[in-house]
Amino acid sequence: MQKATIFEFSSINPHFTEAYVAFEYTVHFEDSSSTQFVEKLQFHSPVSVPSEKTKAVEYALQAIHLILGISYYKLYCPKEIRIVGYSLGLEQAEFWNTVYTKGLGEFFYKNNIDFRGLVKFPTRGGEEGIGRSGGAEEKRSRGEEEKALILHGGGKDSIVSVEMMKSTQIPFHLFALNPTRIQEDVANVMQKEIKSIKRELDPKLSTLTEVYQGHIPISVIYAFTALLYGLLFDYTYIIASNEASSSYGSVEYLGMEVNHQWSKSLEFENLLREYVSTFISTEIEYFSLLRPYHEIEIAKKFAAYPKYFTHFSSSNHNFTILEGKEKRWDLEYSKGKVEFAYAILAAFLSKKNMDEIFEFEPFALESTLDKYKELLGTKGSKPLDCVGTPQETKVALLMAHEKGEYVGTPVMNYFEQVVLPTMTDIESMKKEVFKYGNSSNIPQQFSNLPVGRQV
Repeated sequence: MQKATIFEFSSINPHFTEAYVAFEYTVHFEDSSSTQFVEKLQFHSPVSVPSEKTKAVEYALQAIHLILGISYYKLYCPKEIRIVGYSLGLEQAEFWNTVYTKGLGEFFYKNNIDFRGLVKFPTRGGEEGIGRSGGAEEKRSRGEEEKALILHGGGKDSIVSVEMMKSTQIPFHLFALNPTRIQEDVANVMQKEIKSIKRELDPKLSTLTEVYQGHIPISVIYAFTALLYGLLFDYTYIIASNEASSSYGSVEYLGMEVNHQWSKSLEFENLLREYVSTFISTEIEYFSLLRPYHEIEIAKKFAAYPKYFTHFSSSNHNFTILEGKEKRWDLEYSKGKVEFAYAILAAFLSKKNMDEIFEFEPFALESTLDKYKELLGTKGSKPLDCVGTPQETKVALLMAHEKGEYVGTPVMNYFEQVVLPTMTDIESMKKEVFKYGNSSNIPQQFSNLPVGRQV
C-alpha cells in the first residue's frame, strides 16, 4: 500500500443554481505525489438558499465536507489532517476526532489499526471556528410552520416511526440518499413522498485495491445531509428511528468499545444535537423517535401493520452499490441482521406471516446456527451488524419456541437444549427488553405517540 502522509479537505464548491455541491479531497503521499477525490451531492432541481439561512447552510456544508471525507480518509489513514478554507475551534475538533475514532471503530478493529492518537483534526485554538449558534439565529416560535423530515430506510424501524407520526398534526415527509426500490415501494404503501439527495461517490473508489476497506458511520452522513435539506427547505425536525439497542457494542479493542451502530447510538445523538445547536443552527432539531425502545419492542409494534409485510426489508444487500438486486432478503450480505430480524418478528407473527415476509427460514438452516450462537451470546461476540442484544434474541426465541411452530429446526433445537435451561429469570429478562427507556431528547409533542393495535 502506498504510504500517505496528509489527508486534506481541499474545497467546497456549491452550485445551487445548477442543483449540486462538489466536495474535494486530496491525499498526499510520502513520495510527494498526490491524488484527488471529488464527491457530489445532487438535488432534483436548482436550489435557492434562504437569505436568513446563508450562514447556517455554509456551516452545514462544512460539516458535510468533513463527514463525507471519511470514505476517502480511511483508504490510507494518514497521521496529518489538513483543512483548507475554514477552521475548527477546539470543541469542534474534538467532535470530529470522536466521530472519526468511534465511528471507524469497527474499521480499525478489522484492519488491526492502532487508532490511539491517530485522528487529530487541526484547530486554530480557542472556540472560534466554523461558527457558533448558527450565526446567532433566534429559535423560531413553534407553531403551524413546524414540519418534520423522517429518515427513511425502508425497514421496520422507520415504518413504525411513520405510523406513530401519523397521529400528530405535524406534517412530515420522508428523506433518503439515493432511494432504493425497497424504499420507494414502502413509501408508496405509506402514501408519503420521499425527499432525496443523490450522493455521487468519486468513481475512483471502486477501482482502488491497495487500500484499507471497511465500515464507515453511514448514519452520520444521513444525519448531516438531512440537516442540509431541512435547512434549505424549512423543516423543523430531523427524525431518526434509532433504538435503545444501538447503544450496545460488540467487542473491546485497544481500550475502546467497538460498536457497529455507534452512529445510531444515544452517545452520538447527544453529541450531534449539541454540535448542531452550537455551531450550525438553533432552528432545526435532530432526535430519534424510537430511542426508548429495544428492537424487540419495535418488532412488536411493526407486527400491527401487515400492509408492509411484502414490501419492507432489513437486509444489507439492498444498500450495496451492486446493481440488479431483485430479492428483498439475502443472507450472503448479512452479518446477523437478517437472522436477528427473523427472530424478533417470529416472536409476534405466525409462521404463515413469516413465510409471507421471508423467502427462506433461517431457523431451518444449519448454516445460520453459528450466527444465532453469536446473537444469543453463547459463542464469540455480538455480531458487528445492526442487531439487538443477546437478551433480546433469547426472549425472541423463547416466544417463538412457545408457539411450537419451529419444532425440530436446528436453531430451535439448539435454543431448547442449550440456552433455555440457563434462562432462570425470564420475567426480569422480558421486563428489561420491553421497558420504555430514555426519551430525554424527544420533544414533548412527540412523546407517548400511539401505535396501531397489536395483531
